[in-house]
Amino acid sequence: MSNLPDFHPNFFITEANYYQLVGPGFWKINEVPPQRWGRVAPHFGSEVSFAVFASGEPPFKINPTPMEVIGGIDWMRLEPNPKIGEPEINVNHYVIGPSGQNGFPV
Repeated sequence: MSNLPDFHPNFFITEANYYQLVGPGFWKINEVPPQRWGRVAPHFGSEVSFAVFASGEPPFKINPTPMEVIGGIDWMRLEPNPKIGEPEINVNHYVIGPSGQNGFPV
């Protein structure tokens, strides 16, 4: 994945949650079990969610640059109030940056 020019996180996750999402790393796509959704981010556990997938770098990667993308999350959910022309299913894509003072920025 490429570096991002401007990275403003929506939320932060802990190191333990990062490992829960990406597993052994190597950008293997992991389906995150529903019982983990709320531990990672409260809005993933909503009743409209039906799948969360994640992938990323190996947990042992050393010294990533501050703007480097080390992981990603795809959150699939039903749109409870779709606007005209909007699909009934939304897929939100998140990128995960390297750990910092507040944890891993998402």
